[in-house]
This record gives sequence, C-alpha cells and structure tokens, in this order.
Amino acid sequence: DGTTLSPQLALFAVATPLQPPSILEIRTKNFIFRTKHKLDFTPTGCDAKGKIVLGYTEAELCMRGTGYQFIHAADMLYCAENHVRMMKTGESGMTVFRLLTKENRWAWVRWAWAQANARLVYKNGRPDYIIATQRP
Repeated sequence: DGTTLSPQLALFAVATPLQPPSILEIRTKNFIFRTKHKLDFTPTGCDAKGKIVLGYTEAELCMRGTGYQFIHAADMLYCAENHVRMMKTGESGMTVFRLLTKENRWAWVRWAWAQANARLVYKNGRPDYIIATQRP
C-alpha cells in the first residue's frame, strides 16, 4: 500500500551485578586500605596500605581539605548521595568510584561504607567519625 514504517529499535545488554567482596576476598586482597574521616568526609587518617595505593603521606592527605577533592567529578554526585544516605540511616551500600592518586591518576575503588567493611563510629550515642574500607 506504500506506507513507510518507522524502524523498530531495541537494546540488548548483559548486566553483571557488583557484589561486595566476600570474607575470603577481604582477607586475600593485598591492597585493601582504610581511611578515617570527619563526618563531612574530611580525611583525618590513612593506614599504611592506603599510603601505598594513593601515594600520599597521611599529612598530605589530611591537609588537602575535604575528601571530595580526591573523587572524580563524574562520581561526585553519586558519592555525595551515598554519604547523605549513610549519615541518615547508618548504611550507604557499596559505592564504586574513582580516587585521585598523588601521580594524578584515577584509581577505581569499590567502597562499602556501611556494610561489613565500614561503619560510622559513635561517641556518647552520636556519630563521631567514619571509617571507610576501600579496595582498588
């Protein structure tokens, strides 16, 4: 009859869910590191493995101000939303983002703030600081 049909579009994708590391992975992964932060996410400490992965001394890490300066701009909103969720509920779930190393390279990190790998630390019944466990 001569009528033109518009093309049918479709998307085919394979998705793999990100999962928090198992206990075995946590024990065997060499470069899992921990950082300590004020509630506004300003770093106040870093363990020895974190210094190796990121390249910063603890003093350099702490004097740069907010921890958000180390997060890639494209990941900033996502990380901020999870930070707010953690402050409200005590749990943010796993976060995957890029962290800036001292060599100005972006390291992908899986970060479980409030699951088994990290937590809000309380003092006198109120949140006092954040301990974040991270794995590149």
